Amino acid sequence: MRPGLSKSRIMSGLQCPKRLWFELTPPEDYEGPGEEAEFRFNQGHRVHRLAQTFYPQGILIEHDDDLALALSETKRFLDSGHPGPLFEATFEHQGVLVRTDLLFRNAEGSFDLVEVKASTKLKPQYLLDCAIQTWVLKGAGLPLRKVEVVYLDRDFVYQGDGRYDGIFCFHDVTDLVEAHLWEVSCWADWCRRALGPEPPEIDPGPHCDDFYPCPYTDYCPFPEGPEYPLSCLPYLKEKRLSGLLEMGIEDVREIPADYELTETQEMVRRAIVSGKAFVSPSLREELRSLPYPRYYLDFETLMIAVPIWAGTSPYQQIPFQWSCHIETAPGEVFHQEFIDVSGKDPQENFLCSLFKCLGEKGPVFIYSNFEKTCLQRLAEQFPAYEREIKKVLDRMVDLCVLLRRGYYHPEMRGSWSLKSVLPTIAPELSYEEEEIQEGGMAQSVGTALVLGEAPEEGREKLIKALLRYCKLDTLALVRIVHELSA
Repeated sequence: MRPGLSKSRIMSGLQCPKRLWFELTPPEDYEGPGEEAEFRFNQGHRVHRLAQTFYPQGILIEHDDDLALALSETKRFLDSGHPGPLFEATFEHQGVLVRTDLLFRNAEGSFDLVEVKASTKLKPQYLLDCAIQTWVLKGAGLPLRKVEVVYLDRDFVYQGDGRYDGIFCFHDVTDLVEAHLWEVSCWADWCRRALGPEPPEIDPGPHCDDFYPCPYTDYCPFPEGPEYPLSCLPYLKEKRLSGLLEMGIEDVREIPADYELTETQEMVRRAIVSGKAFVSPSLREELRSLPYPRYYLDFETLMIAVPIWAGTSPYQQIPFQWSCHIETAPGEVFHQEFIDVSGKDPQENFLCSLFKCLGEKGPVFIYSNFEKTCLQRLAEQFPAYEREIKKVLDRMVDLCVLLRRGYYHPEMRGSWSLKSVLPTIAPELSYEEEEIQEGGMAQSVGTALVLGEAPEEGREKLIKALLRYCKLDTLALVRIVHELSA
């Protein structure tokens, strides 16, 4: 027998009925959403706990493992006239169960519902989330006066004093939610109909990431299409795309040689038609002309929802790790690195160690402007280092910008991300065997280590994984420059 519906299950069904089907019928080899999702969940849990601290008189309805008991406990407190607020108050209506973040009894004798989100803005899906809760609460006979969404104020700056007054923004969504109430019973029926013996036949698409990234994409492959779809062409405007499709052209190789394209799009078209990588002579010459020593640099950052260090804000990118390969002469390369997951603010030590590594002269290769943005933010936060930071910024060479102008391989599939470029130049440098394979995971792992949310017995293993990942990123830059300079 299928489990009943909940708010989260209906939200999954609204994103994609197939996702809901997989949630209730997981594939046999499915290992769960993974550590990164768990770390994100922990961030959200911290935000919820912080919201609760503003109401010390509040009552937490526990019993996560016995929702029938949570329902009766909620009813008992409501019937007693307890002024509240209640945390995780639990209600059920027509087979749909919800747990509310904050529920207040107001002076009029009705109630105010507050949904807490670990985000820095009001997102459209939050209205659907609140509509489901409102429909259940009203269906259960609870008089509601107001519905609010609470989210983090990105401009809040923590003073390091343990006080978080002003960290939350409150947005009244009562009228917006009311407009959706008539739909909720339809959503529930639709979700129930999707739960047949076989998964619904729905192809992947933009909806896979509409609300939250779907963890079941490996079980939902894209249908076969052209080998080199028009999406490989960068910055292809909708009007041009429609025009090509109307001409019956779906593959880049079918575009006529005299069709007007931008310079970069034409570079992509020619590389795909030839089946070979294109390297412009100007790119080779520009790379060869750069002096030594050369530095190949990469940062990793933390993003902490509830700031813990003075001068920081919610989800601020806080650098805690760098890797640098240093080439003193052609082919003479060595490596230096820094990491701080001690729980203390790593930023000043990060900067000082970086200055010592980079010296006073020589190009500093980066990939995209991420490192520049981090340093610019540090210059604002630590004005005493502004002059030294500016010197480093002036030496930076964005390798991604250079490659966009003068390098393309057919297997890049329209992307100049490092993970797309590297296999076409140095396929032996693979991330596939690494425990950490992309920046989002590195960020989640680093944040978990700093906040003490990673298992203590696995701490050293995770630190070594972070160091390997960041080192591989900068070694990749070395190899790319070497191969394209040859």
